[in-house]
Amino acid sequence: MILTVHNVQIIVSREQEQDAHDFYSNVLGLPTTPKPAALAKRGGFWLEAGGV
Repeated sequence: MILTVHNVQIIVSREQEQDAHDFYSNVLGLPTTPKPAALAKRGGFWLEAGGV
């Protein structure tokens, strides 16, 4: 059973990345958290989900 979610990783095509980020961050209100440098170059983004 899942009790909480700490963070989520969203992976979409580069063409859809900004729209997806806007939705998760602005509409759902999930704050962006920096990806490690080694992963940042791959695209995508991480969001904090707190105690959801």
